[in-house]
Amino acid sequence: MQVTVAARLDLAVTRARLVRAAKLDLAVMRVPLVLAVTLVASSVDTLQNGIASLLVGEGDSLDRRGLSLSGARWITLALMVPAMLVALQGVSVLRLFLIADLLCATAVVPVLLGLWSRMSTAAAVAGGLAGLSGAVLPGWIAQGSLAGGLLAASFPGGAPTLAPFLGALTASTLVAALVAWVRPVRALSAQ
Repeated sequence: MQVTVAARLDLAVTRARLVRAAKLDLAVMRVPLVLAVTLVASSVDTLQNGIASLLVGEGDSLDRRGLSLSGARWITLALMVPAMLVALQGVSVLRLFLIADLLCATAVVPVLLGLWSRMSTAAAVAGGLAGLSGAVLPGWIAQGSLAGGLLAASFPGGAPTLAPFLGALTASTLVAALVAWVRPVRALSAQ
């Protein structure tokens, strides 16, 4: 009789410890979740403010009139519709971040080359487009089709691979530098 009571007491203590541990794990998991949501919300807020600022701020340069603040807000709202449609599809967040990182990799070198005096807008755009092609090319070669290359560059299953990133960086660097070297930016005429 004593063994049974002791066993039940031990089982109750063990169960209580497991419940406490589960509650602690849930509390610990909530902190990174809140931080991640805050980070994403902050990034989206910054993007929206930047778009509105660009649309309104163009009025000060090159004798062009920018949009009104109300018009910029409507355009920013319209640009968020595709993002909401993607979010409603339930795509993996990791996959979306990998695709966003790949898109950044296509443009990072042309943007940094903008510090070079020979770099032009045409060279930066050509480098960015070449980076997009370079991201798809490794998958295209491996799979044997453009559709396979696009699928590989979209990281199915959320498994990152190095080939699209290397392709994007290599192609964008080579094309941007080549176009900038062949067709450097022309000096602006004095006003």
